[in-house]
Amino acid sequence: MKTFLAGLSLGILLLTAAPASAQTAGSLSQWTVADMTVALRAVGATINNTSTDDAGNPMIEATAANGLRFTVFGMACDRNTGARRACKGAEFSAIYNMRTAAAATAALDEIDYAAVSYFRDGTNIRVTRYVIFDYGISKENLNVNLRVFINIAKEIGSKI
Repeated sequence: MKTFLAGLSLGILLLTAAPASAQTAGSLSQWTVADMTVALRAVGATINNTSTDDAGNPMIEATAANGLRFTVFGMACDRNTGARRACKGAEFSAIYNMRTAAAATAALDEIDYAAVSYFRDGTNIRVTRYVIFDYGISKENLNVNLRVFINIAKEIGSKI
């Protein structure tokens, strides 16, 4: 009986462990330029430029298939340098120049989306979406986040 229960326990343990390892196989708990480049290409975006900000954090300029030009900024990044720098956050950002502060303020009245943040930055309207990688995000979910941002940011641009 002890052998049977031990075998049953081991079998249950193996069955319950399989889905957990399968779920984490495709997740990212941080990202590098190489990881984000794969994700951007998976959603049909073209990489225009990669660089770093003053703190050495990655910046990737891209153009989506729908024509939206945007930048991915590395946030909460480690201290590694160059391509090895890994970040636990990503900010997707698109900017629309409204020419005057008054036009930018008026444009904000035309925008009402919960899935992105938007605000006036001088004469510009900035549309952003922040993605947190802490504890892992699936590659598929990262792609969905990119698509949501790209589609909403483009739609906002057509309204203002």
